[in-house]
Amino acid sequence: MITTGKRISAGQRVYEARTRAHITQFDLAAKLQIAGVNIERDSISKIESGRRFVADYEVVVLAKLLNVSILWLLGIDEYLAKNSSHREKSFFSTIWVLPLC
Repeated sequence: MITTGKRISAGQRVYEARTRAHITQFDLAAKLQIAGVNIERDSISKIESGRRFVADYEVVVLAKLLNVSILWLLGIDEYLAKNSSHREKSFFSTIWVLPLC
């Protein structure tokens, strides 16, 4: 993950998006399981506290379930806003907004 001076973990973003959506850890784990990701509530807690990394396939499903972009979830949006050219931003915006099947 790319950071911009301060450490932003995907777990912090998962927590922020989950609480904004008023979803419990248990409910998020259940939604992930329905989507095919084998995960329990305690793993959500570990992700949010930074004690467990988020796998690439989990990032994709988490972003979809939490209605956030993958770029935001990984903290890349802030990096691009501060460090990228217009062309790079357009490229990443195109790639990361493709619909998930």
